[in-house]
Amino acid sequence: MRISDKRLLKELQAEFRSDFPFLEMEFYKPDDLQAVSLIFEPGLRVSDVRSGGSDGMLVLNGNLRCAAIEQTMADVFGLQMNVSYRKGIYGHFNAKGKTLTELNYHAMHMAEAVTIV
Repeated sequence: MRISDKRLLKELQAEFRSDFPFLEMEFYKPDDLQAVSLIFEPGLRVSDVRSGGSDGMLVLNGNLRCAAIEQTMADVFGLQMNVSYRKGIYGHFNAKGKTLTELNYHAMHMAEAVTIV
């Protein structure tokens, strides 16, 4: 995943979801406690929410733990974000100790209509 100032956050989200379709990346503006809404602000770019950091590549690996990805995004790219999945009507659930593959699998089974072929 290429991280640069000009990339749209929704592009990063789409690229992440191509590998982990049941997970979400939630981005936060600096010093803001609520995640940005990519529905209401679809034109947000990395530069709009970044606090320092540099451009580069993030290689997504299903064996990485969510906490490691979140820390790398903050330390290297200057992006505050969370990896989560929707848990029913109560919002998002965040499990930093789990790997992306574990979370994606768990979230898939929480979906209403799942067919494994």
